[in-house]
Amino acid sequence: MSTNVVDLRDLAKELSDLREAKERADADLDEDRLDALEELESNLGGDIEEAAAREPCMIIESHWVTYCEELANDLGYTPEDSPLRHHIDWDGWSAEVKHDYAEVQFDDETYLRRRH
Repeated sequence: MSTNVVDLRDLAKELSDLREAKERADADLDEDRLDALEELESNLGGDIEEAAAREPCMIIESHWVTYCEELANDLGYTPEDSPLRHHIDWDGWSAEVKHDYAEVQFDDETYLRRRH
């Protein structure tokens, strides 16, 4: 399950459903997925739902530079039609933005999540 941006609200719902299935002793329970989500919860330092309320998104590290470029555009720093976009050091920009984010391990990938 590798996507560029993961919504913790979706994972919180999935974890809740898996825990309910475990309580029911559901034969189709995906215990590996349950373990992965519980490990994520531990890595987040508490309840996934609470973490999602503070900051719902995690960005996969391999997509980080592209995410930061899109963020700059969304914030109006670099309009898409600006020729300046082709002269920006996006690696440098993304390194600066990364100071506001924490790394989180999930599904054998590293994600970045905004610190609060």
